[in-house]
Amino acid sequence: MMRARSCARVAAAVGAATIASSIAVTAARAASPERASPGATAVVVLVGAPPHAADLADLLTELLGRKGVAVRIAHEPAFRAADLLAPGDGRDRSVSVFVEVPSDRVARLSFRGPRAARFLLRELGLGNGLDDVGREAVAQVVESSVAVLLSYSSEGMSRDEASAVLASAPSAPPAPGTVVDRGPRPAPPARPAAAPAAAARATGGTPPNRATAGGAVWRGWLAPRYSLAYAGRELGPAHGPGAEAALERAGAHLLVRARLVAERRFVQEITTTALDADVRDDSARVLIELGWAPDARQAISLGLGFGADMTAVQPGAARATDVMPAAATTHVVPVARTELRYEIGGAAWRVAALLFADLSLFDTHYDIVRAGGAERLATPWPVRPGAAVVVGWRI
Repeated sequence: MMRARSCARVAAAVGAATIASSIAVTAARAASPERASPGATAVVVLVGAPPHAADLADLLTELLGRKGVAVRIAHEPAFRAADLLAPGDGRDRSVSVFVEVPSDRVARLSFRGPRAARFLLRELGLGNGLDDVGREAVAQVVESSVAVLLSYSSEGMSRDEASAVLASAPSAPPAPGTVVDRGPRPAPPARPAAAPAAAARATGGTPPNRATAGGAVWRGWLAPRYSLAYAGRELGPAHGPGAEAALERAGAHLLVRARLVAERRFVQEITTTALDADVRDDSARVLIELGWAPDARQAISLGLGFGADMTAVQPGAARATDVMPAAATTHVVPVARTELRYEIGGAAWRVAALLFADLSLFDTHYDIVRAGGAERLATPWPVRPGAAVVVGWRI
């Protein structure tokens, strides 16, 4: 008879870390517009080569898309007043947006409404250029300003007024987190920095559902994965598909994740002169990860966690007369995991490669029991290395 035998061993303790970051921004006043109707479009022109331009473009596309506005991203080496003051495409539901970041302290946002009937010229004070907080603040001002121009609000200036303002000398950058309307109307007074969600309410916009009051953001994560693990020479490598789901909190450079991983390995065979058997592992893990993101497109993290392996043993036909195959059995073995992960991608999707090590908290081996006693067939390594690739989407 063949069976899996386990004896208790010292269990490992696994720790978790939490990090919170607090960064504040606010955006300026605008009317409270209605939701844009389907068919509205916005041409967003990124002037020059601002850092994190691709991340800003992704964020603007996401936020304006929620308002029913289709976005087209364009790039120009320099801002020209003639481009803004051009007649436009003549469509009733089309706006143009020019985003210029001449320094880490200010973003100049220029808007042309449908049929070039109204214009908005706004300046947003930045604390540290287009970092995570700066991008969120710029995106919220763009979102609310586009909504104003697509609504029935009369806010905005004429072409002549906009031309006169553009011809005047630029003013000093406003305080970080403050938006100033350039033009003949009085500018709103500067206000203390507020959280992005509060700023969005003040401007009539809709705060992103993943923004938090501290500047960090909450995101969900769903991903298929494929893993390979090595249990030792007697069993060899095991591989198979899996899936993971996670909730992450990401700040400017730090992130914390809670991750749930499920994996299924294909059958491994143990072959002996007396008996053959099939062994298959299904696993589940819960991990806490602490990571560092050098920029918005990549991150490296270390994860610690625990879980269990459900090992199914299916004895085959006996080859010896003194061996009687046992019934199929399933054993649950507690396991601790350490994982090192690197990922790269865009704002909505990531590709990750990772290395892990599983520590079995039980001493597991496979034996044949005969009349003369037990004969050891295979002993998995207590620490089993592995690797995986993941393709995931943030939600």
